[in-house]
Amino acid sequence: MLQKVIETVQQAEHAAQQKNEEARKQAAQIVENANRQAEEIKQQAKDAAVQKASQAKEQAVREEEAKSEEFASALKQDMKVQKEKAMQKENEVISSIISALI
Repeated sequence: MLQKVIETVQQAEHAAQQKNEEARKQAAQIVENANRQAEEIKQQAKDAAVQKASQAKEQAVREEEAKSEEFASALKQDMKVQKEKAMQKENEVISSIISALI
């Protein structure tokens, strides 16, 4: 009878050891999965930040190009006005010379 009790206790201890080992393996797997998910989330956040920065850069480039085009257009208009003034001045000088010759 005592032998039966000892065997039952040993079987229970063995079963408990197996359960503990299974629990340790499951815990290790859970930790590994959590770490993998954390790395994936970190990479996704990094990718999103890079994409957002890239979009901001592209927007800034477009804005600068628009400003450059605006400046170039204003400069062309100013040059046109200056050319017209120069031609007007030239015509005035020619008119003055013609008047002086007559």
